[in-house]
Amino acid sequence: IAMSGELHTAVRKGDLSQLRQLYVSKPDEIGSVDEDGNTVLHLATFHEHPDIIDFISALPRVEDLKKFPVRGVNMRDQSPLSLAKDSKNVSVIRALKRLNHQLVKCQG
Repeated sequence: IAMSGELHTAVRKGDLSQLRQLYVSKPDEIGSVDEDGNTVLHLATFHEHPDIIDFISALPRVEDLKKFPVRGVNMRDQSPLSLAKDSKNVSVIRALKRLNHQLVKCQG
């Protein structure tokens, strides 16, 4: 699924309120990618928005949560985890660890 411009813009800007609204109105788009293969998680990590990563961690539908592996790569072979390590943003790295913990719990 191609990422909508609205979703991409909300994540890039760190507009959590708009992202929440978009998730409620179009929940299937949360797992979409942009033209470079970036998920919402890639964009939130690259633009250093740990609150959006935490929003992803708290998604109520397990099938949505599983769309965001922290090691999933984009077309440049970059994972959210590698982007976070490059940025050295501790808040982002911690948020990714929380997300990974949620993913492990979902897998039982």
